Amino acid sequence: MQDIDSLRVLLEIPLSLVRSSAGNYRHVGKFWSSVVDLDALKIKALRLSENGDASEADRRRVAEFIEALKRGKEE
Repeated sequence: MQDIDSLRVLLEIPLSLVRSSAGNYRHVGKFWSSVVDLDALKIKALRLSENGDASEADRRRVAEFIEALKRGKEE
């Protein structure tokens, strides 16, 4: 259980809010790749969301992290 709780926190820590005239969004800054293995975190996040016991909040958290990760790579 503690591992899942830690994963939930790790999925939120690297998210940063970007305010834009085109609309606000979240992204994961490139510097986070020097702190944590973002590819491994993405895999763990996807496993969490695919887990039959995952809550709707967990699925939303994972989707937000994945989208923010994509935006961070685009910048």
